[in-house]
Amino acid sequence: MGVSLEDSDVSTKKSNYFQEESGGTDQEDHLSSPKAKTPKPSVKLIPKINIGNPLSGIGSKIQQMSTGTKESIKAMLERDTNSDGTNIQSSKVIAVWNPTGYYKSFTALNLAISGKAALLNFDLTCPELDVWFGIKQTGIQDASEKDAGIMTWGDSLNPELLTKMLRTIKWGIRYLPAGNKLGNIGTPTCAKNAVDAKGLFKQLIDKARKESSVVVIDAGRDFELPPTYAALKEADIIVVPITTPQEGKLISWQLQELARVGVTTPTVELTFTDGLNKICQYRVETNIKLEDFLTSAAENIPHCTMETGQEWVKIMNFIKVCSRRGEGDNASNNEEGGVK
Repeated sequence: MGVSLEDSDVSTKKSNYFQEESGGTDQEDHLSSPKAKTPKPSVKLIPKINIGNPLSGIGSKIQQMSTGTKESIKAMLERDTNSDGTNIQSSKVIAVWNPTGYYKSFTALNLAISGKAALLNFDLTCPELDVWFGIKQTGIQDASEKDAGIMTWGDSLNPELLTKMLRTIKWGIRYLPAGNKLGNIGTPTCAKNAVDAKGLFKQLIDKARKESSVVVIDAGRDFELPPTYAALKEADIIVVPITTPQEGKLISWQLQELARVGVTTPTVELTFTDGLNKICQYRVETNIKLEDFLTSAAENIPHCTMETGQEWVKIMNFIKVCSRRGEGDNASNNEEGGVK
Protein backbone atom coordinates (compact mmCIF):
# COMPACT_ATOMS: atom_id res chain seq x y z
CA MET A 1 0.00 0.00 0.00
CA GLY A 2 1.48 3.33 -0.99
CA VAL A 3 2.43 5.87 1.59
CA SER A 4 1.14 9.36 1.02
CA LEU A 5 1.71 12.51 2.99
CA GLU A 6 -1.64 12.03 4.69
CA ASP A 7 -0.62 8.55 5.86
CA SER A 8 2.65 9.72 7.43
CA ASP A 9 3.71 12.06 10.19
CA VAL A 10 5.86 14.19 7.93
CA SER A 11 5.73 17.71 9.30
CA THR A 12 3.60 20.41 7.71
CA LYS A 13 6.63 22.45 6.78
CA LYS A 14 7.65 19.77 4.29
CA SER A 15 4.20 18.95 2.97
CA ASN A 16 4.82 21.01 -0.15
CA TYR A 17 7.37 18.36 -1.11
CA PHE A 18 4.51 16.28 -2.52
CA GLN A 19 1.80 18.79 -3.42
CA GLU A 20 0.70 18.55 -7.02
CA GLU A 21 1.07 21.59 -9.19
CA SER A 22 -0.27 22.28 -12.66
CA GLY A 23 2.09 21.68 -15.53
CA GLY A 24 3.81 18.69 -13.91
CA THR A 25 6.01 16.57 -16.14
CA ASP A 26 7.05 12.95 -16.27
CA GLN A 27 10.17 11.96 -14.35
CA GLU A 28 13.46 11.93 -16.17
CA ASP A 29 16.47 9.99 -14.88
CA HIS A 30 17.70 13.31 -13.45
CA LEU A 31 15.56 15.34 -11.09
CA SER A 32 15.64 18.49 -13.26
CA SER A 33 12.53 18.45 -15.38
CA PRO A 34 13.06 19.81 -18.92
CA LYS A 35 9.65 21.50 -18.85
CA ALA A 36 10.31 23.11 -15.51
CA LYS A 37 13.63 24.81 -16.25
CA THR A 38 14.05 28.18 -14.62
CA PRO A 39 16.59 30.98 -15.06
CA LYS A 40 20.02 30.66 -13.53
CA PRO A 41 19.51 29.66 -9.85
CA SER A 42 19.83 32.56 -7.48
CA VAL A 43 21.71 32.46 -4.22
CA LYS A 44 18.49 31.37 -2.50
CA LEU A 45 18.90 27.91 -4.05
CA ILE A 46 22.19 27.35 -2.26
CA PRO A 47 21.55 25.06 0.76
CA LYS A 48 22.01 26.92 4.01
CA ILE A 49 24.46 25.21 6.32
CA ASN A 50 23.12 24.67 9.81
CA ILE A 51 25.55 22.81 12.03
CA GLY A 52 22.99 22.15 14.77
CA ASN A 53 20.51 20.55 12.39
CA PRO A 54 21.80 20.46 8.82
CA LEU A 55 18.38 19.67 7.35
CA SER A 56 16.40 22.21 9.36
CA GLY A 57 16.19 24.51 6.34
CA ILE A 58 14.88 21.89 3.96
CA GLY A 59 11.36 23.33 3.96
CA SER A 60 12.37 26.50 2.12
CA LYS A 61 14.50 24.53 -0.31
CA ILE A 62 11.62 22.23 -1.17
CA GLN A 63 9.54 25.29 -2.06
CA GLN A 64 12.04 26.02 -4.83
CA MET A 65 11.84 22.58 -6.43
CA SER A 66 10.33 22.23 -9.87
CA THR A 67 6.99 20.50 -10.36
CA GLY A 68 8.80 17.61 -12.03
CA THR A 69 11.04 17.22 -9.00
CA LYS A 70 8.12 17.09 -6.58
CA GLU A 71 6.18 14.66 -8.76
CA SER A 72 9.17 12.34 -9.19
CA ILE A 73 9.80 12.07 -5.46
CA LYS A 74 6.09 11.58 -4.80
CA ALA A 75 6.06 8.77 -7.37
CA MET A 76 9.08 7.15 -5.69
CA LEU A 77 7.31 7.07 -2.34
CA GLU A 78 4.08 5.72 -3.80
CA ARG A 79 5.65 2.82 -5.66
CA ASP A 80 4.45 -0.54 -4.43
CA THR A 81 7.05 -2.45 -2.42
CA ASN A 82 6.88 -6.24 -2.37
CA SER A 83 6.99 -7.85 1.06
CA ASP A 84 7.88 -11.50 1.69
CA GLY A 85 4.94 -11.81 4.06
CA THR A 86 6.98 -12.48 7.16
CA ASN A 87 5.81 -11.23 10.54
CA ILE A 88 7.69 -9.53 13.32
CA GLN A 89 7.83 -12.70 15.42
CA SER A 90 9.52 -14.88 12.79
CA SER A 91 12.01 -12.45 11.27
CA LYS A 92 15.61 -12.14 12.41
CA VAL A 93 17.68 -8.99 12.75
CA ILE A 94 21.46 -9.23 12.48
CA ALA A 95 23.50 -6.16 13.44
CA VAL A 96 27.10 -5.90 12.21
CA TRP A 97 29.27 -3.75 14.46
CA ASN A 98 32.91 -2.97 15.06
CA PRO A 99 34.07 0.19 16.90
CA THR A 100 37.01 0.57 14.52
CA GLY A 101 34.82 0.10 11.45
CA TYR A 102 37.24 -2.38 9.88
CA TYR A 103 35.49 -5.05 7.76
CA LYS A 104 32.14 -3.83 9.18
CA SER A 105 30.34 -2.65 6.05
CA PHE A 106 32.13 -5.30 3.97
CA THR A 107 30.73 -7.99 6.28
CA ALA A 108 27.21 -6.53 6.35
CA LEU A 109 27.06 -6.36 2.55
CA ASN A 110 28.22 -9.92 1.99
CA LEU A 111 26.00 -11.37 4.71
CA ALA A 112 22.93 -9.62 3.31
CA ILE A 113 23.53 -10.81 -0.24
CA SER A 114 24.36 -14.37 0.88
CA GLY A 115 21.23 -14.55 3.03
CA LYS A 116 18.97 -12.64 0.62
CA ALA A 117 18.27 -10.26 3.47
CA ALA A 118 17.09 -6.67 3.62
CA LEU A 119 20.06 -4.38 4.31
CA LEU A 120 19.75 -1.21 6.40
CA ASN A 121 22.51 1.39 6.58
CA PHE A 122 22.51 2.89 10.08
CA ASP A 123 26.09 4.16 9.81
CA LEU A 124 25.15 7.78 9.16
CA THR A 125 28.57 9.23 9.97
CA CYS A 126 30.50 6.98 7.57
CA PRO A 127 27.97 5.41 5.15
CA GLU A 128 30.36 3.26 3.13
CA LEU A 129 27.53 1.06 1.84
CA ASP A 130 26.03 4.02 0.01
CA VAL A 131 29.19 4.14 -2.09
CA TRP A 132 28.85 0.44 -2.93
CA PHE A 133 25.26 0.99 -4.03
CA GLY A 134 25.99 4.17 -5.98
CA ILE A 135 24.04 6.56 -3.74
CA LYS A 136 25.18 10.07 -4.62
CA GLN A 137 25.77 13.09 -2.40
CA THR A 138 24.72 16.24 -4.23
CA GLY A 139 23.18 19.63 -3.56
CA ILE A 140 19.44 20.21 -3.54
CA GLN A 141 19.49 21.36 -7.19
CA ASP A 142 20.99 18.10 -8.44
CA ALA A 143 19.36 15.66 -6.02
CA SER A 144 17.66 12.53 -7.31
CA GLU A 145 14.90 10.49 -5.72
CA LYS A 146 17.08 7.44 -6.36
CA ASP A 147 19.43 8.73 -3.66
CA ALA A 148 16.78 9.30 -0.97
CA GLY A 149 17.47 7.70 2.41
CA ILE A 150 17.43 8.24 6.15
CA MET A 151 19.45 11.47 6.15
CA THR A 152 17.44 13.01 3.33
CA TRP A 153 14.49 13.46 5.67
CA GLY A 154 16.20 14.81 8.75
CA ASP A 155 13.71 15.41 11.55
CA SER A 156 10.80 14.52 9.23
CA LEU A 157 11.89 10.87 9.09
CA ASN A 158 8.90 8.60 9.61
CA PRO A 159 8.86 4.78 10.02
CA GLU A 160 6.20 4.52 7.31
CA LEU A 161 8.72 5.86 4.78
CA LEU A 162 10.92 2.80 5.24
CA THR A 163 8.81 0.61 2.96
CA LYS A 164 9.32 3.11 0.16
CA MET A 165 13.03 3.80 0.67
CA LEU A 166 13.84 0.10 1.17
CA ARG A 167 14.25 -0.85 -2.46
CA THR A 168 16.22 -3.12 -4.76
CA ILE A 169 19.17 -1.26 -6.24
CA LYS A 170 21.84 -3.91 -6.86
CA TRP A 171 22.63 -7.55 -6.27
CA GLY A 172 19.02 -8.64 -5.79
CA ILE A 173 18.53 -7.33 -2.25
CA ARG A 174 16.52 -4.44 -0.86
CA TYR A 175 18.63 -1.67 0.60
CA LEU A 176 17.80 1.29 2.87
CA PRO A 177 20.43 3.98 2.18
CA ALA A 178 21.83 6.40 4.70
CA GLY A 179 20.87 8.77 1.90
CA ASN A 180 21.68 12.07 0.24
CA LYS A 181 22.20 14.94 2.72
CA LEU A 182 21.20 17.50 0.06
CA GLY A 183 24.52 19.31 0.27
CA ASN A 184 24.43 19.93 4.00
CA ILE A 185 27.37 19.44 6.34
CA GLY A 186 27.42 16.90 9.16
CA THR A 187 24.93 14.26 10.24
CA PRO A 188 21.30 15.44 10.31
CA THR A 189 19.24 15.39 13.48
CA CYS A 190 16.49 12.81 13.05
CA ALA A 191 14.63 13.63 16.28
CA LYS A 192 14.47 16.33 18.94
CA ASN A 193 16.62 14.37 21.41
CA ALA A 194 18.53 11.12 21.79
CA VAL A 195 15.66 9.31 23.53
CA ASP A 196 13.26 10.13 20.70
CA ALA A 197 15.89 9.18 18.12
CA LYS A 198 16.45 5.77 19.70
CA GLY A 199 12.71 5.17 19.66
CA LEU A 200 12.50 6.26 16.03
CA PHE A 201 15.22 3.84 14.90
CA LYS A 202 13.62 1.06 16.92
CA GLN A 203 10.43 1.69 14.96
CA LEU A 204 12.40 1.50 11.71
CA ILE A 205 13.76 -1.89 12.76
CA ASP A 206 10.30 -3.14 13.75
CA LYS A 207 9.00 -2.03 10.36
CA ALA A 208 11.85 -3.82 8.61
CA ARG A 209 11.05 -7.04 10.48
CA LYS A 210 7.66 -7.02 8.80
CA GLU A 211 9.24 -6.58 5.40
CA SER A 212 11.82 -9.37 5.40
CA SER A 213 12.49 -12.68 7.12
CA VAL A 214 16.11 -11.61 7.62
CA VAL A 215 17.34 -8.06 8.18
CA VAL A 216 21.02 -7.09 8.26
CA ILE A 217 21.95 -3.71 9.76
CA ASP A 218 25.26 -2.00 9.16
CA ALA A 219 25.48 -0.32 12.57
CA GLY A 220 27.65 2.72 13.16
CA ARG A 221 30.88 2.53 15.13
CA ASP A 222 29.90 4.58 18.18
CA PHE A 223 27.27 2.76 20.25
CA GLU A 224 26.34 6.03 21.97
CA LEU A 225 24.75 7.29 18.75
CA PRO A 226 21.00 6.52 18.58
CA PRO A 227 21.03 4.53 15.29
CA THR A 228 23.88 2.30 16.49
CA TYR A 229 22.44 1.82 19.97
CA ALA A 230 19.02 0.90 18.57
CA ALA A 231 20.57 -1.59 16.12
CA LEU A 232 22.60 -3.32 18.84
CA LYS A 233 19.76 -3.28 21.36
CA GLU A 234 17.03 -4.57 19.04
CA ALA A 235 19.03 -7.13 17.04
CA ASP A 236 18.69 -10.86 17.62
CA ILE A 237 22.46 -11.22 17.28
CA ILE A 238 25.47 -8.92 16.83
CA VAL A 239 28.17 -9.95 14.36
CA VAL A 240 31.58 -8.55 15.28
CA PRO A 241 34.37 -8.74 12.64
CA ILE A 242 37.80 -8.96 14.30
CA THR A 243 41.20 -8.81 12.63
CA THR A 244 43.85 -8.02 15.27
CA PRO A 245 44.50 -8.71 18.98
CA GLN A 246 44.40 -4.96 19.71
CA GLU A 247 41.04 -4.67 18.03
CA GLY A 248 39.79 -7.66 20.01
CA LYS A 249 40.83 -6.05 23.29
CA LEU A 250 39.02 -2.81 22.42
CA ILE A 251 35.88 -4.72 21.45
CA SER A 252 36.02 -6.68 24.70
CA TRP A 253 36.02 -3.43 26.69
CA GLN A 254 33.16 -1.98 24.70
CA LEU A 255 31.06 -5.12 25.03
CA GLN A 256 31.34 -4.68 28.78
CA GLU A 257 30.16 -1.09 28.46
CA LEU A 258 27.26 -2.19 26.26
CA ALA A 259 26.14 -4.60 28.97
CA ARG A 260 26.19 -1.73 31.49
CA VAL A 261 23.77 0.28 29.31
CA GLY A 262 21.38 -2.63 28.87
CA VAL A 263 22.57 -4.17 25.61
CA THR A 264 22.83 -7.92 26.26
CA THR A 265 22.26 -9.15 22.71
CA PRO A 266 24.13 -12.40 21.88
CA THR A 267 27.36 -11.85 19.93
CA VAL A 268 29.30 -13.85 17.36
CA GLU A 269 32.82 -12.90 16.33
CA LEU A 270 33.90 -13.29 12.72
CA THR A 271 37.68 -13.71 12.72
CA PHE A 272 39.84 -12.89 9.73
CA THR A 273 43.12 -13.72 11.50
CA ASP A 274 44.41 -16.87 13.24
CA GLY A 275 45.36 -16.95 16.91
CA LEU A 276 42.88 -14.44 18.30
CA ASN A 277 41.44 -14.90 21.79
CA LYS A 278 37.72 -15.57 21.86
CA ILE A 279 35.67 -12.69 23.32
CA CYS A 280 32.13 -13.34 22.05
CA GLN A 281 29.64 -16.09 22.83
CA TYR A 282 30.09 -17.66 19.41
CA ARG A 283 32.88 -17.67 16.86
CA VAL A 284 33.17 -18.15 13.11
CA GLU A 285 36.67 -18.57 11.70
CA THR A 286 37.03 -17.72 8.02
CA ASN A 287 39.44 -18.18 5.16
CA ILE A 288 38.80 -14.65 3.93
CA LYS A 289 42.02 -12.69 3.60
CA LEU A 290 42.91 -9.03 3.20
CA GLU A 291 43.70 -9.53 -0.47
CA ASP A 292 40.15 -10.86 -1.00
CA PHE A 293 38.76 -7.67 0.51
CA LEU A 294 41.03 -5.46 -1.59
CA THR A 295 40.19 -7.30 -4.82
CA SER A 296 36.48 -7.11 -4.09
CA ALA A 297 36.65 -3.40 -3.30
CA ALA A 298 38.79 -2.57 -6.32
CA GLU A 299 36.26 -4.21 -8.65
CA ASN A 300 33.22 -2.94 -6.70
CA ILE A 301 31.94 -6.51 -6.61
CA PRO A 302 30.74 -8.12 -3.34
CA HIS A 303 33.15 -10.84 -2.30
CA CYS A 304 30.33 -13.37 -1.85
CA THR A 305 29.62 -13.21 -5.60
CA MET A 306 33.22 -14.07 -6.49
CA GLU A 307 34.71 -17.53 -6.80
CA THR A 308 36.71 -17.07 -3.58
CA GLY A 309 33.67 -15.92 -1.61
CA GLN A 310 31.39 -18.95 -1.57
CA GLU A 311 31.93 -19.52 2.15
CA TRP A 312 29.75 -16.50 2.97
CA VAL A 313 26.66 -18.68 2.63
CA LYS A 314 28.01 -21.03 5.30
CA ILE A 315 28.90 -18.08 7.52
CA MET A 316 25.40 -16.65 7.18
CA ASN A 317 23.78 -20.00 7.93
CA PHE A 318 25.79 -20.38 11.13
CA ILE A 319 24.91 -16.86 12.24
CA LYS A 320 21.22 -17.61 11.68
CA VAL A 321 21.57 -20.65 13.93
CA CYS A 322 23.26 -18.53 16.59
CA SER A 323 20.42 -15.99 16.40
CA ARG A 324 17.97 -18.72 17.40
CA ARG A 325 19.81 -19.53 20.62
CA GLY A 326 17.61 -18.98 23.62
CA GLU A 327 14.51 -20.12 21.78
CA GLY A 328 14.49 -23.54 23.33
CA ASP A 329 17.38 -25.42 21.72
CA ASN A 330 20.18 -26.97 23.72
CA ALA A 331 23.18 -25.66 21.84
CA SER A 332 26.16 -24.51 23.85
CA ASN A 333 26.91 -20.83 24.20
CA ASN A 334 30.55 -21.67 23.47
CA GLU A 335 29.94 -23.16 20.06
CA GLU A 336 32.35 -22.39 17.25
CA GLY A 337 31.67 -22.59 13.55
CA GLY A 338 34.67 -22.99 11.31
CA VAL A 339 34.52 -22.68 7.55
CA LYS A 340 38.14 -23.58 6.96
